[in-house]
Amino acid sequence: MTINNLEELYVAQLRQLYSAERQLIRALPRSVVAATLPKLRALIENVLTQTQAHLERLDEIFEQLAADAHDKPSRPVAALLAELDELIAGENVGPVLDAALMAACQRIEHFEIAAYSMARTYASILGYTEAAELLEQTYREETEADDRLRRLAEEEISIEAEPAIPKKQGRASSKAISSL
Repeated sequence: MTINNLEELYVAQLRQLYSAERQLIRALPRSVVAATLPKLRALIENVLTQTQAHLERLDEIFEQLAADAHDKPSRPVAALLAELDELIAGENVGPVLDAALMAACQRIEHFEIAAYSMARTYASILGYTEAAELLEQTYREETEADDRLRRLAEEEISIEAEPAIPKKQGRASSKAISSL
């Protein structure tokens, strides 16, 4: 793919985000079903609801640009979702699966945070003020979801999800980990 200017790069970024959000809308329900922690299920359901709103904002931006989304699968998100599906299909259960789901969801959030940050920056540089505001709103929601996942992991991942580590090797306490 050849990109000749910032406008084309901006639209390409928006298309990748559009694809990512559509892929997530199809994939997140499997994570809701797989999660055993009620708080994790609720958080993923909330992310799914927000994802639908993110897609609507992107639709609005594409309308403003008089461009279409060309929904071609986002390869980075497809890879992250394949990893998520492997976790769900694997033999992980209970606290281990919940911990793995939190980590996989957080990696997806980090991709979205980076992508929305740059799309917002490009919109601002190009003078698309309203689009920049919509992208900023989504960026904030993505960073909040990332923070909620981190806090949930700190509060809910139990020692049951950790393998037995002999004392002589050392084991960081939960307090020590959360202070990192």
